[in-house]
Amino acid sequence: MYTRVTRTPNGFFIAGDSGAGYLNPRMLQEPLEFSGLPSGMLAWTEHCEAYFRRWNLLIIGFIIDGFAPVLNAEGKRVYSQFSPNGFAAQKIEPMVWWATLLTSEWVWISRVRSLVRPPPSSSHR
Repeated sequence: MYTRVTRTPNGFFIAGDSGAGYLNPRMLQEPLEFSGLPSGMLAWTEHCEAYFRRWNLLIIGFIIDGFAPVLNAEGKRVYSQFSPNGFAAQKIEPMVWWATLLTSEWVWISRVRSLVRPPPSSSHR
């Protein structure tokens, strides 16, 4: 709570690895090689959106992709939905995807100030 109350206008809160949980999101996307189950991205989106709304999070520091396949278009779209100010992953070329900054390395917020949306007002303070 202290960090929320003392945040300056230039302060941002960044979600941890992959969003609201520690996983490799590409392994939720079809084809699911080992289980044959349908995509789990909708469930993951709903899970993350709830926490991102609650804590006014708009940025993910890093998407875990390790030895998994590259995040596909569905994955980028999903992450753009609940992390609209951007995210980083090892295997994504720096680009803007649906007005969301995607990068393969850390990009300082001051360099992309024009892309950063202000946090929504929230009753969760």
